[in-house]
Amino acid sequence: MNSSAPSVRARIVLAAALVLASIGSAAIPAAAATPVTAGYRDFSYFIAAGADDATASTAQSKLWYQDGYWFGDLFDPSGVQATFRIFRFNWATQDWVNTGVSIDDRNRSHADVLAVGNKLYVASSHRTGDVRFYSFTYNATSHTYAKDAGFPKTLANTATGTGYATLARDAGGRLWIVFTQKTATVDQSNVEFATSSDGGATWSTPAVLPTADSTVHDEDLAVVSPVTTSAGPGVGVMWSDQDAGDEAFYFSAHLNANAVGAWQPKETAYGGSGTKGADNHISAKTDLAGNFLAAVKTAKGGAADPSIVVLRRTVAGSWEAHTVATHNLDATRPVLVVNPVANRADVFVTSPTLAADGAQSIYRRSAPLTTLDFGTPALGTLTISSASDPQVNDATSTKQPIGRGWGELVVADDITTLRYLHASIAAPDVDPLRQAYYVRSTMGSTTALTKLQWSAADPWGIARYRLYYSTTSATGPWTQIALPSALSTTITRSLAISRTYWFKTEALDKKGVVSTRVTPLKLTRVQQTSTSILYSGTWRTSYNTYASGGSLKYTTALNASARYTFVGRSIGWVAWTGPGRGIARVYVDGALISKIDLRTSTNMARRIVFSRTWWSSGTHTVKIVLVGAAGRQRMDLDAFLVGS
Repeated sequence: MNSSAPSVRARIVLAAALVLASIGSAAIPAAAATPVTAGYRDFSYFIAAGADDATASTAQSKLWYQDGYWFGDLFDPSGVQATFRIFRFNWATQDWVNTGVSIDDRNRSHADVLAVGNKLYVASSHRTGDVRFYSFTYNATSHTYAKDAGFPKTLANTATGTGYATLARDAGGRLWIVFTQKTATVDQSNVEFATSSDGGATWSTPAVLPTADSTVHDEDLAVVSPVTTSAGPGVGVMWSDQDAGDEAFYFSAHLNANAVGAWQPKETAYGGSGTKGADNHISAKTDLAGNFLAAVKTAKGGAADPSIVVLRRTVAGSWEAHTVATHNLDATRPVLVVNPVANRADVFVTSPTLAADGAQSIYRRSAPLTTLDFGTPALGTLTISSASDPQVNDATSTKQPIGRGWGELVVADDITTLRYLHASIAAPDVDPLRQAYYVRSTMGSTTALTKLQWSAADPWGIARYRLYYSTTSATGPWTQIALPSALSTTITRSLAISRTYWFKTEALDKKGVVSTRVTPLKLTRVQQTSTSILYSGTWRTSYNTYASGGSLKYTTALNASARYTFVGRSIGWVAWTGPGRGIARVYVDGALISKIDLRTSTNMARRIVFSRTWWSSGTHTVKIVLVGAAGRQRMDLDAFLVGS
């Protein structure tokens, strides 16, 4: 026997390892998702050693969105080594695809993920092991990730285990990990934090949050998320404190401008001594304005007492509390998702709290993000429920604000059947109507020819559009505009100047879900005589019955200009064209946008020679400059058209 030859078992292990190593370039689908009562039933994460609550906890996020795909940190029990891996979600088939990229091989670890640009950061904690930090880089060609060299990194002094770690990145690029860790005192833990200013390559030794009452009960949680305060940007840490005498959710902010160890004074976000204001469930997110939001569970026991509450800390520093569900509804483990595109805050909860009280399912409540008014307390819409899985629990989603066309994805598990389940939620995200002027058309005495453009995004795809208008109000009555085809996204239409229109865009996705958006529009004509137009160089006035308003301004001086600042969503330049007209440069907001030749074979009045449009209203400046041409050295300004 050749002692240098590998054994049969070794060869099998080596072959299996090579197969796993190749998965990243040839990803494989997991077992097909099966529709259930609500949502879908996914693959099993069973291993003999146990991986039970794979999607816990509310403080952490296991999902993220990148480059048109949802991804998840899910447990893969197959192959040579069972481990958490990066899975890519196929929205069309509702299946997960295993990319083969390994994260934490500890089957009872719990990760919090953060996607920033093409980077994925993961903080993975373990109740009896170190906190580990991972860094990955996204490959847009293969739609997967590669682990960066030198990772994972281990946080010092965490080998004895910690609570659920959470991860954030402040506006200055510094990374933060926050967790709870047991002390020598029975049933007591500290809220601790560590930082990295080099993308996670090195980490500070974890330190106790230097804020009063940062010593909490063993089961309490702490979360970190970016925040904007009246004193500037930073991160905010919220923690639960169930100890008698506290019974509250507390908060402290760190400002980017301050030293790492300098924290703002503690704030009481909710509850207080004797009020049973805090259980140990927190799901914290940050909205686009920098407000800190958290869905929490209280410990109140009265039937009508608030049980699930969304807290918001405004930039000014005040706290709001918005009740989602009351104690009698038996809801637990809230997870918050912020959807600014749809102006919606979604809270996912488990009910009932205990499986002994009945089969558990995931429900969703929604409120406008602007008001956070959830209305009458209720469980909401059944979102994930399966007759085969009686303990559906521990919903998780993303900490990213939902973007245009993403849809929403939420994942849960069942610790008795050891199955993943998910729900995909989508409705067309309809953009505001966009209006431009039809260049080289002639502006009428009371009308202008415009191009109307619209669009929507939806992960299921758009099946058709409809367009309506009203000249009465934003609620109609509506007149439908015939479109060239079901998927047309532009149409040319003559609109009256100085009249207010409301346009309603309706989009239907391929699952039959309809969304609408109403956009007001008014065209305003600004005559060349307006004092808001600033002229430079020599300009003269010409009176002509064909000119807008009976007159126009013109120049034959090279580099003469006219500048106009306005508030609106579109701008059009109305001029005359003809054999003697020259060449003009058009600048918008200081940038050269277009070089226009104003020559035509015959004189043409009130021609729209330039148009620029934006999706939303704003302050802009347009400037036209005569640069001339051989034998042609005239430029006219008859009017500007502004859409608002």
